[in-house]
Amino acid sequence: GLRTLPIRGPLTVTVPGAVRSWGDAHARFGRLSRDALLGPAIELAAGGFPAWDGFIDAVERMTPIVADALGPTAAFASVYRPNGRPWRPGERVRFPALARTLERLAVEGFDAFYDGDLGERQAGALATLGGAHGVADFREHRSTWTNPIETTYHGVRVTTHPPNSSGIVALELLNILEAGGPPDPGTFTLDGVADHRWIHRAIEAAKLAMADRDAHLTDPEFHDIPMARLLDKGYAAELAARIPLDHASHPAPSTSPRGGGTIYLGVVDVNG
Repeated sequence: GLRTLPIRGPLTVTVPGAVRSWGDAHARFGRLSRDALLGPAIELAAGGFPAWDGFIDAVERMTPIVADALGPTAAFASVYRPNGRPWRPGERVRFPALARTLERLAVEGFDAFYDGDLGERQAGALATLGGAHGVADFREHRSTWTNPIETTYHGVRVTTHPPNSSGIVALELLNILEAGGPPDPGTFTLDGVADHRWIHRAIEAAKLAMADRDAHLTDPEFHDIPMARLLDKGYAAELAARIPLDHASHPAPSTSPRGGGTIYLGVVDVNG
C-alpha cells in the first residue's frame, strides 16, 4: 500500500542476493574450494580485527539511526557495540555469528543461506520487525545474468552492468566528457587534476547525467528505459553543449534521497 519506499527500516530490505551470486558464479567459473574462498573471511570474523577510527565513527553514527528506526533494543548494538560504549582504537572486533554462518556455507554450500533454517530465520527476523518477507522469498531468489552495456571513450571500450544498475550513468558521463574534447596535456598529474576547467566540466557533466538517472533509471522489468538514447553520442554532444564554461549551473534538486552507498565487485582471472 505504500507509494514510495521508506528511507530506512525492514521494508527497505531486499532479499540478499550476494551469496546466491557467489554460488552461481562459483558453479560456472570457480576453481577453488569453498573452504579456500571463505577461509580468510571466517578467520577475520572469528579471530577479529583491530578497530580503527573509520569503523568506530561509522558504528557511532549508525547506532542512534538504527535505534530510531528499529527501537533501542535492536540487535545492531549487541553485534556492533557489544561493550555498550564506543570501541577504542586497536580493540579487537569479532563477529562470531557471522563466522558460524560462513562456516556453514563452506561446508553445506552457498544455497544453505536461502534454504533450511538459515533462510527461515532471516525471513522470520524480518517479519518480526515488520517486513513483508516470507520463507519462499528466500528459497525462490535467483541471480540475474545480464549482458554488459558499453561505450567508448577516446577509443577505449568501457563496459558495465545494465539497469537497474547505475552503471549507465558512468557511461553517459564519459560520453558527455568526450564530446567536450580531450583534456589538455598536463591536466592529470601524480598529485591529481591540475586544471580547474576540467574539474568544472566533470562536475557539470555529472549534473546532467544524474538528472537523466533521476528521470529514467529503475527496474527494467517494470518500466522502459531509453537506453539507446542515453548512450547515444549525438545526445551526449547536445548535453555537452549546454555546459556553461564560466559559471556553475543550478539544476533542479535531485529526487534521490541523500546518503547511502553501494559497492561493486569485479573479478578477472589470469585468462581475462
